[in-house]
This record gives sequence, structure tokens and C-alpha cells, in this order.
Amino acid sequence: MRGSQAMAQKGQTHAASRATPSASQLPALPPGLHARTASRSSSPLGSDVFHRSVAAPSLGVGATLASAPVAQSSGQTCGGASTLPAAVPALGEMNYYQQRIADFKRRHPDLPVPSYYTQYASKYIDRFTYDIGPQLSPAGQAWVARARKNLQVAIEKKRAADPAAFDRLECNDAAFLKFAYSTHPAAYLDAGLAKLPMSDLIKIGAGPDIKDLLSPAGLEQVEVTAVQVAESKADDFGAEIARDGRQLVASAEGAW
Repeated sequence: MRGSQAMAQKGQTHAASRATPSASQLPALPPGLHARTASRSSSPLGSDVFHRSVAAPSLGVGATLASAPVAQSSGQTCGGASTLPAAVPALGEMNYYQQRIADFKRRHPDLPVPSYYTQYASKYIDRFTYDIGPQLSPAGQAWVARARKNLQVAIEKKRAADPAAFDRLECNDAAFLKFAYSTHPAAYLDAGLAKLPMSDLIKIGAGPDIKDLLSPAGLEQVEVTAVQVAESKADDFGAEIARDGRQLVASAEGAW
């Protein structure tokens, strides 16, 4: 009996030594990290899962947490006195949006730049100036230059009216995108879009990417602009019919 009890105790001791590895038996951690404790986990994977709490990488002799490299933050809120946007000349220049981007980064180095500047305006100012423009009539090329300036003027007017509100608007990407899109119809029409020949209108209309046209803001600007152009072209078409009709009548009377 005593021999059986001794064997049972020995077996339990052996099982325990196998179930609980010592810290020295755990696999080595990557350089710069070290194991501090080992404990059983309550993980559903089983009671034999072990975890090690890992210390932060060493900063070197004499280094402190304060001296460790951290992400920079301006610590400023939008609309504050120290984050007011600077004026950028709205002359229709090609680098206008790059200047607006630089100004925003100066004020808010930790915030994403408005996507209208980076993903829309910068793309289309190049496309319409260098790709589509050369394909247009002289009138169409002049329209590109006027529209480019009008779009910039609209943004600068908004900024000048209330710089703090403009700063807050830029910080709200969706709101700024909606505002900027809303300025497009007037900028295009005031530049003389409706007066361009149909050949130019077709090329201009094919310029934007589908994804930009089909966005809610894109659809709204297309609707407003298209209605105005259609109404103007209808008047022109009616005038052309009337003129051709008068010429036809005059020719018939001369024949008689």
C-alpha cells in the first residue's frame, strides 16, 4: 500500500513539472524585449496557455520616456486665433491648391488635408489645363482659364468672410467638400460655359471621373449646371431655327 501511494505521489509531481515550464524554458523574445512574468491564461484555448508581459524596448543609458520620439501634434483646435487661414491670391494660378494645402499643414500638422484640395482640385486643374484644354476651341480654352480663376475666387471669398469659420470648415472634410462642389456651377456658368460650342461641351463633360460625378455633391453640381446650359442652348437653338426660317422664306419670296 505504501509503495502504491509513493508511486502515485511521484507521478503527480512529475506531471506538474511537465505542465508548468519555468521562465528559463520559455522561448527567447526578440532582441530589445524581455520576459517579466509567466502565468496561466484563462484563454478558451485551454488552461495550459501561457503569456509573458513584455517590457518596452530599451531607450539606452540615461534615456527617459520624455526623450523618446513621439508623433508631433499641434495641440490646436480648429477655429482658434492661432489657426486662422492665410490669404492666397486667387489669380487662376496652377499652384493655388498647393498653397492652400501648405497653409493648412502649417496650421494643422496633425490633421489630414481636405480631400477636395488633394483628390479633386489638384487633379482637375491639371487635367483641364493640360489634357482637355488643348483639345478645345479658342473660346473653350479661354473658358478653362476663367473657370479656374472663378473657383479660386469662391474659396477665397469664403475665407475672407469669416476666417475662423473657414478654418473649422476645412477641418470638416465632408462639409468642405460639399461647400466646394456647390461653388462649381456658378464658376462654370459665369465663365461662359453655356456659350461654348457643343463640341467643347462634350469634351468638357467627359473630363471628370465617373466616381466624382456620381457622388451626391457631384450629381447636384451636374444637375444645376446641365439645366442652365440646356436652357441656354434651347434659346440658341430656337434662335437658329427662327433665323433659318426667315432665310428660307426670303429665298422663296425671291424665287417668286
